[in-house]
Amino acid sequence: MDKQLENSIAPHFKTNFEKDLFKAAIANLDDNNNVLSLNNFSYAIRELVRNFLSRLAPDERVKRAPWYTPFINQDGKESITRKQRMHYAIHGWLTEEFLKNRLSLDVTDSIDDLNTSINNMSKYTHINAETFNIPGATKTIESLDMLGDLLRFLMDIEECKGKVRNAIIIDFSERIGNSFSIETFDDIDILSTHSSIEDFGIEGYTLKELGETIEVEAYGQVHTRLQIGSNSDLLNDDGFVTHMDFPFTATCIADIHNVSGDIQYSDPEIQIDTDKYFQ
Repeated sequence: MDKQLENSIAPHFKTNFEKDLFKAAIANLDDNNNVLSLNNFSYAIRELVRNFLSRLAPDERVKRAPWYTPFINQDGKESITRKQRMHYAIHGWLTEEFLKNRLSLDVTDSIDDLNTSINNMSKYTHINAETFNIPGATKTIESLDMLGDLLRFLMDIEECKGKVRNAIIIDFSERIGNSFSIETFDDIDILSTHSSIEDFGIEGYTLKELGETIEVEAYGQVHTRLQIGSNSDLLNDDGFVTHMDFPFTATCIADIHNVSGDIQYSDPEIQIDTDKYFQ
């Protein structure tokens, strides 16, 4: 077994059961003295993916997603396909159109490849003369293809999360800027005859998942112009202008589980701390 590939995959599994099952699958693959090595690996890795997808994409959540279309199986009953669970595991309620247009992310290939690999490996879970005592070279090729496709799928999950977080930060920054440009902030307005926010700088963000939403907070400094007196007072040297920076925090809620299949936001709530003005 390719240790580098194994070590790249393992951290993506979070529950003890998933971790132990993955280790067991690899142990079966590495057992070159067992004529059922590939068969046992195939069964274990297929069940690992099934359990992993069931955790990340439970029935009730998948069925609520705006992009979900019921699939009617051969028994005439509604069922969720493996590929639908894969989609939900990667991007939740977000639509593929949103992923492509807003996040520049296309997950179609990784989902198709992993689904094909699982179907291919499933043939080894039915033991007959053709699937018994598979040669070592074939075992290596088949298992590496399967694990490579699994890793690409797992990496797409993480990439999508990262791009969603980046999109939230970019959108939130723009909303903060719009608020500073069009709103009047009483805490700043009372400091002088004519007060204005000339610029702002964001120093950091925190994002916290709250079930179906993400709470995002930004903190930084606002750069203000404070004019004491009227414009004519300034001309007559009876007024003056000073510039001061004040810390601010801004929060909002990003809703990533909505019927539009995109990211929607609450209005930013901005607090400016002007205490140092009075010190």
